[in-house]
Amino acid sequence: IYLENILTHPTEEKYRKISSSNQNFQKRIASNPLALGAFEWLGRTKEKGPDTEFYVLPIRKDPIKEHISLTILKKSRESLL
Repeated sequence: IYLENILTHPTEEKYRKISSSNQNFQKRIASNPLALGAFEWLGRTKEKGPDTEFYVLPIRKDPIKEHISLTILKKSRESLL
């Protein structure tokens, strides 16, 4: 869901910044090597907030990378089923 939202709404900041303590992020992305790899391949960085750390993805205009990342995301979802 995270990467799909980011790729569908590439300029909306609310989809590009995720708290590292977010339980859904930990369950769906951080614990899945394929999903985490796609997330990192898109250029994920870390940003420290007052109470937590955030994962942030930069705005990109690389349709090939975005398509490949979305494909990896879909495959990683299938591997969890």
